[in-house]
Amino acid sequence: MRMTYSILWFDDRREYLDSIDQDALEKTISEWGFVPKLVLVDDPAEFIAHKPFKDFDLIVVDYNLG
Repeated sequence: MRMTYSILWFDDRREYLDSIDQDALEKTISEWGFVPKLVLVDDPAEFIAHKPFKDFDLIVVDYNLG
């Protein structure tokens, strides 16, 4: 059985999120033996909608939000 590794990634700049090499990140997570699930959001309301965030193993938040 392969378990899912879920990442919620919040950045207020869509251009940055679009520049992330998702294939490489998913490949690395797959090599760890997990099924990757990436959720990339650039809207604060969409980010908060995932609260209480229990469905995610890792939450990445931009340090310099505008």
